[in-house]
Amino acid sequence: MSFVLLAFKRLCRSLPFLLSLLCLTLCVTASLYANRAIEPSTAGYVALGEGEETEAMLMRLSGKGFVRYQTQETLREAIARGEIDCGVLFPADLEERITSANLEKSILFLRSPTAPLPVLFRLEIVTELLTSASPYFSTPILEKLAPGADLEDEIVNRYRYETQNGTGFVFDVETVSGEPPKETGFAVSLAVTVLSIFLFLMPLLQGCRLFQQSYTELEGRLGKKTALRTVFLPEALTSLVMTCLLLCLLLPLGAKISGQTDFAAWLVPALTAAVLSASLGLVLPLLLRRADSLQMLTVPVLLLTLVLCPLFINLALLFPQVSVFRSLLPTYWIFAAKDAPLLLGTIAILSLPIACFVLYLSKCRTKD
Repeated sequence: MSFVLLAFKRLCRSLPFLLSLLCLTLCVTASLYANRAIEPSTAGYVALGEGEETEAMLMRLSGKGFVRYQTQETLREAIARGEIDCGVLFPADLEERITSANLEKSILFLRSPTAPLPVLFRLEIVTELLTSASPYFSTPILEKLAPGADLEDEIVNRYRYETQNGTGFVFDVETVSGEPPKETGFAVSLAVTVLSIFLFLMPLLQGCRLFQQSYTELEGRLGKKTALRTVFLPEALTSLVMTCLLLCLLLPLGAKISGQTDFAAWLVPALTAAVLSASLGLVLPLLLRRADSLQMLTVPVLLLTLVLCPLFINLALLFPQVSVFRSLLPTYWIFAAKDAPLLLGTIAILSLPIACFVLYLSKCRTKD
């Protein structure tokens, strides 16, 4: 017990360790406010024609953040200056095209080469145009089914009523578990990704202490096994305990203060990822026997984290093979623990004593 107390005192006097805990707290908390700081992608449009259906569609676009421009030249200049990301040109006879349900070549898309996700922008435009034209698609069919019956006004008014009240084109969505679907916001995804990076880096940097000159001198005086048992392992385990205590405080409190209530649900996955990363931090020095080699490992891991972890987009939906590789990524373990908490939790509980035993056994085989 005295070794643990001494390790706690050393960590409390360790400026890098205290700064890492402070950076963990500040970075994760700041990430929870990302939604309020990031501006959405902007788009504009030019509509030369007029009409009831045209104005209704343009009002819906303006309500979703689309900016109206008077001429094609001003729209193109705005895209070139970077004021907006995408644009669309509607023809002068747009009202006639909508009411006749003849929409061929009704849209000219303009985009910047750096526009994020322009496909989503195009889908939004097409959806609004089809929504406006949808009641007129049925007119030719009704004329054949009921010759002489003029039902166009009744159908159009009904469509407008459903659209204005938000009851048109509504679908029921269920998850496999039967629970209501929940969408994880960008702020929570960013905070979880930042948290996973810190949980990987902290035990990895702790493992670098094995190669520091001060620890090497300590091994020379006490012996490798004794130094490992009385200094390194108590520090590593105390660091893990302090990190877990910080997580138990940070996640619920951060979720409450920021209003991102979904973030509190990541507490158990975060604790699981912390234990798994700590176990990895004990085993890696056996494979990479230089401090600079351990530190260089952070570069590919961080780059792969940005690509493979579901921060901006889940690449596994596009490339299923990605799921095999990212399971080996330490920063992904927090996401995996969210999907399989029992399995990963059991592995985490077993991995820590195994890692300690393997590290101690390797030192026993090394001559002092």
